[in-house]
Amino acid sequence: MAVFIGSIPNCTNEDVILAKNILKRRTGNKKALSSLEKYFEKMFPNKYVYLFNRGRDSLYFFLKTLNLKSDDEVLLQAFTCVSAVAPVLWSNCNPVYTDISRNTFNMNVDQLEKRITEKCRVIIVQHTFGHIVDTKKIRDIVDKINREREYENRIYIVEDCAHIFTLNYQDFDIGKYSDAVFFSFAQDKCISSTQGSLLVIKKLPVFTNSVNQYSLVKSQSRLSNLYNASYIVLWNLIKKEYFKTLIPFTNITLGRVLVILFRTFGLIKKQADDNSLKFDEIHKMGEVQAELLLEQLKKVDVFNEHRKKICKIYDDNLKNEFVFSARKDDEVLLRYPILVKNPNELKSKLKDIRIITGRWYASPIYPLGKKFYKDANLVSDRYVNTKFCCKYILNLPLNIEVDLGTAVRICNIINKYGESI
Repeated sequence: MAVFIGSIPNCTNEDVILAKNILKRRTGNKKALSSLEKYFEKMFPNKYVYLFNRGRDSLYFFLKTLNLKSDDEVLLQAFTCVSAVAPVLWSNCNPVYTDISRNTFNMNVDQLEKRITEKCRVIIVQHTFGHIVDTKKIRDIVDKINREREYENRIYIVEDCAHIFTLNYQDFDIGKYSDAVFFSFAQDKCISSTQGSLLVIKKLPVFTNSVNQYSLVKSQSRLSNLYNASYIVLWNLIKKEYFKTLIPFTNITLGRVLVILFRTFGLIKKQADDNSLKFDEIHKMGEVQAELLLEQLKKVDVFNEHRKKICKIYDDNLKNEFVFSARKDDEVLLRYPILVKNPNELKSKLKDIRIITGRWYASPIYPLGKKFYKDANLVSDRYVNTKFCCKYILNLPLNIEVDLGTAVRICNIINKYGESI
């Protein structure tokens, strides 16, 4: 089976069997959603815990609870996903970007204060690839500014944890210095229910009404809910057949044909595209997603320990110039980032051995092209480090099916064909 960095990277046989059973009965377990809510309420005591269909739904809901004005600013890093920018635009606020540090792929905290204006009301802190930002330092900056502001104009911090999920989140100070945290359970994340998200908000006075607001969020249709199970079954089939040649001496394979067919008929969708900037009504998580996620939660420690082991293989076997040196040993990365002069050539070389790598983020607001930058309030030339990383980034897989031998083979190809910057 091919290794796909971006589709069900942590899917096991148990997950596929569960998805098939859900499709047979045409519904999720009616107790799954309440069980999942109780699980997260225990995990995050004394917090508001809300479950949504997508990560962008969580972020949009959080922004709406603040009753922001149309000219308010939301500060976030470039080198991000359109799913982080779209909710800001949906809220009629202005996204304002910071540059990143080349060695961390996270926002440059040392330059953060210079980007904060009187109109700034929210800072989105993105832990890119699972590498943790110094949120305490950001908290100190915000507290200093907030002391000079009226309460209704204070700045709030929300952590974008789309690239990390760990049961021992306290060890990384996740949520300790922010006002809210959201996690993504999309098809390419640390644990997955195909789509899905968790929003955790501190019980501050400004968020008291969030309980009533959440009660007004619509549930998904049955068909939309079942999509989450069918996606797993269909992509499991695609991965098995992806490299099976249909026409000799061509690159036409059964798997590629299946992708085209399934996307044409709407059976599988891209997680994000140009249309993501347009407002799309938000929904709560459904029973199918909850049931799928409860199964994944049983294995989260196994997945994370595996990711750490593969990271260690990359650390030990890649040439020094390709190693992600900013990574701490205890961090759980979703993907292993490297910077090379020839990322697309390496993607092709690795594809020859059935390894599909990725390029988060090949554009400052991935996957948007330049013609959409104006709509997203982005002037890309201002962000030198972001532009640099977008040009040279390549992500290596940490999937559950990547064994130690496969990881070494990946390193050998990077070392042999990779061009240092």
